[in-house]
Amino acid sequence: MNKRDETETPLELVDEVNHIRRIWIVQSALFFALLCVMLKGVPGFERIFKDFDAELPKSTLFMLNVANLFTRYWYLAAGGWLLLMGALHLLCRSGDPSTAIIISRTMIVLEIVWIAFVAIASFMPLWALMRKLN
Repeated sequence: MNKRDETETPLELVDEVNHIRRIWIVQSALFFALLCVMLKGVPGFERIFKDFDAELPKSTLFMLNVANLFTRYWYLAAGGWLLLMGALHLLCRSGDPSTAIIISRTMIVLEIVWIAFVAIASFMPLWALMRKLN
């Protein structure tokens, strides 16, 4: 376990803590945006797809199945996220914040990738329907 360097000044430690807080704020905002999209946005698209009786791509079907899991078990996703945030907080307090920062940044990238996938998988069938109507 890495201990903080004894030569760090209090100002450097404050900067490090503020950096970690900013990362966690971004991570929290992305998680809750993802949760809202999965709980509210995707079911709305699912109703639109059913109204048109369109054949859906496999990526869209996968996204709809994951959204159904989120809808049924949203409390597990939220609880797991809270446990992870608590573990990252403890990891920072133990003297090795760099590992917590790496994990947090990785989660941010994964959340952004998933939101992009949801957007693409949702709009692919709509784009195909619009092309058929024209």
